[in-house]
Amino acid sequence: MEGYFIFVITILFIIYISNLISKKGFEEFYFHREIDKEKVFQNEVLKVTNVIENKKILPIVFLLIREDYPIGLYRIHEKNNIGKENIYTSTYSIGIKERLKRTYSIVANDRGVYILRSSKIVIGDMFGFSTCEKEFEDFKEIVVYPKFNSLKNVEFDNNSMQGDEIVKRWIYKDPLYIKGIREYTINDRMKDIHWNSSMKMNNLMVKDYETTSEKKVMFILNMQYAIPFWAGTENKITEKSISLVMSMSDKIIKSSVQVSISTNAYLISIYKEYENQTNPYTTNFSTILEFGARIDNNPRIEFHKHLKNLINGLDKNTVYVIVAAFLDDESFNILIKLMKMGFIIKIIDVSSKGKIPKHPNIEILSYKGGCC
Repeated sequence: MEGYFIFVITILFIIYISNLISKKGFEEFYFHREIDKEKVFQNEVLKVTNVIENKKILPIVFLLIREDYPIGLYRIHEKNNIGKENIYTSTYSIGIKERLKRTYSIVANDRGVYILRSSKIVIGDMFGFSTCEKEFEDFKEIVVYPKFNSLKNVEFDNNSMQGDEIVKRWIYKDPLYIKGIREYTINDRMKDIHWNSSMKMNNLMVKDYETTSEKKVMFILNMQYAIPFWAGTENKITEKSISLVMSMSDKIIKSSVQVSISTNAYLISIYKEYENQTNPYTTNFSTILEFGARIDNNPRIEFHKHLKNLINGLDKNTVYVIVAAFLDDESFNILIKLMKMGFIIKIIDVSSKGKIPKHPNIEILSYKGGCC
């Protein structure tokens, strides 16, 4: 009888301690995540560290952390634990006044903004008699840059020139008058060669122009693919468009020409609301890349409304390159009016079958492929 009584007391004591550990588990308990890089390229490995701290005089014998990762972001060499959902779980045991760190390698295959949201933490006793759970909000934002490549392989159906040559043609200065003769460089046009001087100097010489001012380039990305504007998205075309713009922007910036980007799409961020247009840059390509990473697949407004919003800020020394797979009649009419007003308008058709209608007054290039 005495043995039975001791057994019951022992069981009750264990249950009491178990309840105490689970109920008091979240007192003086702290959890957060640390990321070594917030901005990376596709398939670039980054480290995420879970930091867990127990500052009380009671140990935590069982701790489970459940983290719901966004689709497209994965832990390397680990399988997600719950079916098709991208959920990872990990278990810990923490002593009195102990701090633990566990680091995971993660990678993203695609462009975009990935948000690590809250984590669900379960604390329990070693016997499983009692558990208690709590959600910890610790938002982290990971920006994955879009792909960009050399323009040498970029081709357009209706133009024999490669993307590299087309960009050079866009950014050449407007000649005002010839101010002299100088030696030929690789970036000079054949038509500018001064043949008489070249024969006399026994070296290729070109005309040196006095120019009006430096050209600038603005890419205007249209993420509208149908009417109404919210009716559909084309993710593959979106990715192709962004990679093309990044590749061209890289070339333009390396040519010391100012480049900017504008779009009618949403821009993703948990920290602030971004403008739908960058400033013109000649050096800060990483800012252009980040803008490209934040572009959502969904349009925010109709493209013709976006164009109307831009009109007051346009200038005639900028080449405006519309990158689109779809243009409604109202958008097309606005572009034609801008051309007649003296603005430089180019269109790159990124649709699969060249769906944008041709117009005699606007240069329309049908993108064939090669940038990504």
